[in-house]
Amino acid sequence: MTELLKMMLDFNIIKKIFDDCGLLFQFMKDKPQSWHGLISDLKYIPVAYTFKSLEYENFYSFSSLENYIDISIIITSNNKAIGIWPLTLSFEEDNFKLSSQGQSILSPLFIESLNVKEKKSIILKCYNSLKSLCREYKLDQIKCYDQFIDKSIHSISEWHYQFLIDNAKISINYTMFASLSGGIEKYRQYLRKSYKPLINQGLKIWTVKKLIGENLEVWSDFKSLHYKVSGGKTRSDKTWERQYDSIALGEAFLIYLLNDNKEMIGGGYFTFSKNEAVYSIGAYDRNLFDKPIGHVIQYEAIQEFIKRKIDWYKLGSIENYNDNDEFSKKMKSIQSFKNGFATHIMSEYIYTK
Repeated sequence: MTELLKMMLDFNIIKKIFDDCGLLFQFMKDKPQSWHGLISDLKYIPVAYTFKSLEYENFYSFSSLENYIDISIIITSNNKAIGIWPLTLSFEEDNFKLSSQGQSILSPLFIESLNVKEKKSIILKCYNSLKSLCREYKLDQIKCYDQFIDKSIHSISEWHYQFLIDNAKISINYTMFASLSGGIEKYRQYLRKSYKPLINQGLKIWTVKKLIGENLEVWSDFKSLHYKVSGGKTRSDKTWERQYDSIALGEAFLIYLLNDNKEMIGGGYFTFSKNEAVYSIGAYDRNLFDKPIGHVIQYEAIQEFIKRKIDWYKLGSIENYNDNDEFSKKMKSIQSFKNGFATHIMSEYIYTK
């Protein structure tokens, strides 16, 4: 890393920008327990805001740990933590990039008891901080994302409003969710009809297992299966370690299937908060694609979410794929498969400024 880059990736510069915009805050790196504490008090916790998820995305998104800093902040008022905001600053391809752990910038998330007036004031300060960061690091464009927060009021957020009045380009992202609050019987009413016999068939063929807690031997088998079906190593050992840590801490689990020879032929890794679950990664024996492996794994995971009283399962975004190449056909097929487990299609907003 050059001396100039060291100077620019400096927490003191970031702190001054936030201070000048009137934000009261602490860096997450200095107060990780405060982040954990506020997260546990929130009414709805998206998985993307959990500490382990942020840590994983840092290792996944940044090839060089010297070329980025995690500037995530805990927003305070009267010496009390009232909000969190995941942010990272990185230097890639001769340019600085502002993101939330390598992805689109997430909106700040606040405690429910915060009054409307104060929330509007703080969001404006956050928005002005973004603009100041863009000026400081000569960023021509940023992409921000308004996360699904189990909305009961159908209105745009204050975060959305700030981009709207500042003439940002606003587009809609559609994301598949499964509502699980009614229990398994109610959920089965929404499950794609053709999946039910496939799930029953798979349950007769395979032995279903769960990795909940520590078992390095099972995790190693899943890694080996992933390497095999992917054609080699696709990401760093650090990301695998972080995922295993999440299982050990009770923030994730693995559903896997064994054949008659006790060999693992498929597995799905799922992360969750108290409100939301996410399908993170899967690996399935390519020689058995005509068998209902994924169907069984998804259904068993959903039953586990319901057992844990998790209300929402986030399956993934809906993208517009064409049929011009094999990759697009594959992704379209995966998307259709996931949609068979969804009960809702939610609109989420992307802001480009």
